[in-house]
This record gives sequence, C-alpha cells and structure tokens, in this order.
Amino acid sequence: MDNQQFGAAKLTVIDAIAQSLAIGPVLSAGLLATLVASAAGSAAPLAALLGALGSICVGFVIIFYAQRFTGAGAIYEYVRQAGGALLGSIAAGIYFLGAMCLGGAGIYLAIGFFANLAGTTYLGLNLPWWVWSFIAIAAVFAFNHFGVQTTTRVQLILTSIAVLPILILVLAIIFTGGAAGNTLEVFNPTGQHVGNLFQGVLFAITLFIGFEASASLSEETANPKRTIPVAVIGTVVIAAIFYLLVLYASAIGFGIDKVADWVKDPSPLSTLGTKYVGAWIAPWLDFALIVDMLAVASAFTATAARGWFALARDGLLPSALATISSFKTPLGGNILVVVMAAILMLVTILTNVAPMDMFVSSATAGTLLITLIYIFLGVLIFKVIGSGAPVWQYLVIPLAILTPIFAIYGSIVPFPATGSPPAIGVWITVGAIVLTVIWTATNLSKFLREHKYD
Repeated sequence: MDNQQFGAAKLTVIDAIAQSLAIGPVLSAGLLATLVASAAGSAAPLAALLGALGSICVGFVIIFYAQRFTGAGAIYEYVRQAGGALLGSIAAGIYFLGAMCLGGAGIYLAIGFFANLAGTTYLGLNLPWWVWSFIAIAAVFAFNHFGVQTTTRVQLILTSIAVLPILILVLAIIFTGGAAGNTLEVFNPTGQHVGNLFQGVLFAITLFIGFEASASLSEETANPKRTIPVAVIGTVVIAAIFYLLVLYASAIGFGIDKVADWVKDPSPLSTLGTKYVGAWIAPWLDFALIVDMLAVASAFTATAARGWFALARDGLLPSALATISSFKTPLGGNILVVVMAAILMLVTILTNVAPMDMFVSSATAGTLLITLIYIFLGVLIFKVIGSGAPVWQYLVIPLAILTPIFAIYGSIVPFPATGSPPAIGVWITVGAIVLTVIWTATNLSKFLREHKYD
C-alpha cells in the first residue's frame, strides 16, 4: 500500500551517522561521566576506554545483522529474522518502550528542567518546566514530520553546536595541563586514587546506549547494508574518542587527587569552563546541554516512530499507526510518540514528582530495556552466523553478550534504595516487560496463523 511505504531511499552515510551520533554525547559527558568518576575514581578515563571496547563488540553484532537484514523496525527485524515472529514481537516491545523511556518521552523532563534553569538564570524568563517540555515536543515532532533528511540534518547541526564548546574546554585543559600537568596515571588501574574500576566500566558502557539508532533508517537509506554498518561502528569510535577526551580533561582539570570535587560538583563542565576558559563559556555549555537533548529526543523519536510503524505494518498494532505523511515520514508513529510523551509529562505534573526524579526513573528503565535487547541479539546471532565465520567473530560475540550483562548488573547490584528514582526505574522496566508479554500474547493467534511460528 502506498500509505505504508517511505519515499526513495536517498539517505547517505552522513545522515546515518547523524542519526546514531545524536545519542547524546554532551548529555552523557555532562551527567553520566560523573557516575563513571564516582565509581572508578581517577581511572575514569580507563573505565571509559574499557567500556568503549565492550561497546565496539556489541557494535560488531549489530553490524552482522545490518549487513543481512533491513527494515524500519531495525532491532525488531533482526530478532524476528533470527528468532522468529514471536520472539521478535517481545524484543520489539521491550526495545521500543525502552526508546520511549530513554529519549522518545523521558528526555523531555530533563529538557524542561534545564531550559527552565537556563531561562531563569540567563534570560530572566521564569516559565514552568513543563511549558519548555511541551515546546520541545512540538519542535521535535516538526523535525521528524517534514522529511527524514530534515530530521538527520537538524540532528547533525544540533549535535555539532552542542559538542563545540565541550571541545574548546577539553583542548584548553589539555594544553594548559590541568591542575598538575598531563599524565598517563589516569590509565593506571592500580593508582593511588583509583576506585572500583569494574563498576566504573559498567557505568561507562551506558555512555554508548543507543548507538545503533541509524538502523531504523535502513528503508530510507541508499545501500543500507553498507551504510548502516559504517554508521554504527563509526558512531562508537567517534563517541569513544569524545568521551575519552572529556573524562581525561575532567580528571586532570580537577586533579587526580581531587576526584571527590569532580563527583560532588552539580555542574562539573561549567566549573571547569569558568576556571580554564572563562565565565563566558558557562552559558554556552548550559545551552549546549539543552541543544544536545533536543538531538537525543529527535533521534529516539525517529527510532521509536519507525518501530511502531513497522509493527503496525505487520498487523501487530492498529493499522492507523502505519500511516505515512505526505512528506514520506511515519505519521502514525510520530503522533503516537507525541501522545506518549505528553502523557508522561501530564503524569509528572499531576503527581507533583520532581521532573529530574521522573527523568532518572525513566532513563534507568530505558537503559535497562535497550541493554536487555543487546543480550538478545548477541545470543541469537549463533543461529545465523554459520559455520564458516572467521575465528575473530567467535571471540567478539561472547564479549558482546557479557558487556550488556555487566551493564545491567552494575545498575541493579546493589539494588537501589527503596523508593529512589533508580529503584522506581527498575520496576518500570519489569512493568514494561510484563506489558510486552501480555501484548504479544494477544497477538499469539496471529503469529500461529500468519507467521507460521512454531
């Protein structure tokens, strides 16, 4: 049907990288990097390096599937092809709900909070946080509605604007030598100020969650079986270099013997920016964080909307969700993402929960759900890899399975304090899995009849 087909496949490698790279490098560098430091201490850069290596292994698994299967549902298509329609449905529900929790809806809570803070501080504009959230929802819908190339190019512009001040800060710290000079001590696993390196690696892995986002654009990409793999591995490598630079600069900027100051600072990049560059860069860094979160929202919206579209096209969701706009974008999917984001905003407002507490809960759930699917993909790859595969693939795949397992372990052991946002996030994860199983069960007869699953 014409209203269930995208336009001509014309996206390039740059478009695909723009989609994957909009995973939130500034958001991760500003917020998650502190978690890595809180665990690994002065060896935070080493933890990031090890986390990057594990994520590259996961990336090779994604590439294996991307070279063989294409589809707007991406992860759904991969699991369905490898494990059957029933398992594909379960994986799809878990993954796309994870995308909604992490970036398709949950991110707007953080955007509202930081936009309210910046508006009040720099503009004297004291709008409620939720007003900023709804403005952001409308803007991201527009990005994703008026053509997929508009989406990717806007994301690339936003990401570039957001990254620029971080790079200026990083170079300033490295060239000046930080607090006590450049040093390789941050890569010493037995250094005097090293914390729990293993737990630091677990947190570092979460920096890369979502790098496979470009796979959702495969139906709209020219030569997707080449372009998507290049985008996936390219994104991991670029992100790894960026995170290493940020963590290294932060470690020497505060001083490797003063990691505690780094960890307890609510805005470490702004503190470093004021010290090493000048007070003028602090507003730019705050603005960059908001801009980066808009890119995150756009990337996850594109992923989730195409996921809902693919499921509806296969008859697993109402057919209205498979409607394509006149701009050849998934209209039904985009609208569903907006509705789900708006519902989360209203729930947060009506329950009077602090937006950042709800964001932490939602982001925790999103991270756990997506990470769980990485394990699915790693295990199922043995069904399709074939006996003639190179030896190195049999070495990479176990690491690709263990990496997300370690990440989940680090998130729930020890279990977060009862009632805390991370603990609530774990229970949201359980609820999403249960909801997915129930939804899949309602489609069981369809699988048996149409997909001939056994």
